[in-house]
Amino acid sequence: MSPYQTREERERLLRNLLSQELGPAISRTDSAWTKSLYVDLASESIMKRFLDESGEHQNGRWARIPEVLTRKSQLRESLRGIIDSIIGYFLPQETRAARKAVNFKVGPSHCESAESFFTPSSSSDIAIMASGPSFSTPWGAPLGFSNIAACVAIGLKEKPTDESAQVALMAAYAKHMFIQQPNRNFVRSISVTGRKVRLFQFDRSGAQYSLPFDIHDDPHTFIRLILGLSSLDEQILGLDDTIQWTIAPDGQKVGGTLRTVAPDNSTVTYELVMDQGPFARTSLCGRGTTCWVVRTANGDRFIVKDYWVAEDRPSEVRLLKEANGLPGVCQMVSFEDDRMQTKHFRAKATTNQDHTFKNRTKIRIVVKAYGPSIENFTSATHVLSALRDAIAAHKSLLDRNIIHRDISPNNILLGLDDAGEGDRGVLIDLDIALKSLGLTSDTPVDFQIGIRMFQSLLVLRSWELTPAYTPVYDYLDDLEAFFWVFAYILLIYTPDGHRMPMSRFRERLLWAWNDSLSLLVFIPEFA
Repeated sequence: MSPYQTREERERLLRNLLSQELGPAISRTDSAWTKSLYVDLASESIMKRFLDESGEHQNGRWARIPEVLTRKSQLRESLRGIIDSIIGYFLPQETRAARKAVNFKVGPSHCESAESFFTPSSSSDIAIMASGPSFSTPWGAPLGFSNIAACVAIGLKEKPTDESAQVALMAAYAKHMFIQQPNRNFVRSISVTGRKVRLFQFDRSGAQYSLPFDIHDDPHTFIRLILGLSSLDEQILGLDDTIQWTIAPDGQKVGGTLRTVAPDNSTVTYELVMDQGPFARTSLCGRGTTCWVVRTANGDRFIVKDYWVAEDRPSEVRLLKEANGLPGVCQMVSFEDDRMQTKHFRAKATTNQDHTFKNRTKIRIVVKAYGPSIENFTSATHVLSALRDAIAAHKSLLDRNIIHRDISPNNILLGLDDAGEGDRGVLIDLDIALKSLGLTSDTPVDFQIGIRMFQSLLVLRSWELTPAYTPVYDYLDDLEAFFWVFAYILLIYTPDGHRMPMSRFRERLLWAWNDSLSLLVFIPEFA
């Protein structure tokens, strides 16, 4: 049973979700966007023949949909039948089973991730169930976000005041799909009433949605939308098809490959290490970092990092080139620095008046594999050696005018078992690093960048400072972050690397230390 029983509570939750996940990065487009999509999937003549032969559209309307709707279940069953009819007519007979419209009631068994921060309680929704090299059946249920190509939200009427709640609902679906389908580039879904449909798109630049159009008056555009959302071409669905899985008869992923460029710029295909990762950020908007552990035919392991860099940020590739050969710093093997851009699958926004849209470019970097996070140490000597070498690596980066700016346990890896001095701890993740001006930079400190628990006091205080009095970030902020990493390890772990029992004091301290409000963090650190 949902803890949000009333409509008001539900809508408040939806709007909070919208604010937290997307902020102002939402735009509305005109009807030309939906008409411009998927035009190559069906010709006008074929769509006309479908409508004539199927009997689905008669007297200027979709015949299955009652003119007077009193229950959502009526619309749900009608739409499900129409979608399956379109799929059955246009998809090749031998592949029709790969896409199917099904009732979608989300419950605990369907929300496979611990990030299931929001579970819609409505059963009046449809999912386009999918099978193929990017989809897998969730454990314990036939349907979940890991085997959905698109979602269809249903409402009897559309009110102008419903827009933000609709975007938030679709954002919740999209977030789960990004988590459970880690090779997603974007997610598209639709909301439908008895007469109108609205298209939603979510990508790492934010969200955009269309003005609604009448599905009875414009059946051809509606058909193309359904064909696009149920396409057998995974690129059209918004998936990265350079990453593919082998699917067992029970629907589980049992193997996979990743295709990229080799050091000599030839094409190479690596094997995915299935028992490790992928490791992905769960935020809907932003860098969307996903790391894949891969293996060569010779058994060598690499880490492949995919992420979306904002147009006003330098590429990590340049910094890794400058860090080439430095002990204790991750070493790049190859890269693709412009795989795709969010602007290429977006429409021109018509209501984004404050220019909040930021184009993002997908980067792929292949780096050497090292050990796990420093939190996996096994002795005091082990952790101190790793911390010492990571700090030395930070000094080497500073000598090349690079300030890391994101020091945390996740970005300090243990070296390989046979690592010598200098490589016993390895710094990774330079995607928000800064080019420095000697010991300092020209970038102001910002409490919104980095992990709260390990930010310096000066960075934390930036939440209350005006721009004119905000100091710039320098190497001392990173050194202080190393101190907080050390303090965290002392607080949480025993000398042999086991986690200490969680006491009430330790639990409350960690909560306050990592709270999203910087002031609450500043107090325990300062004390």
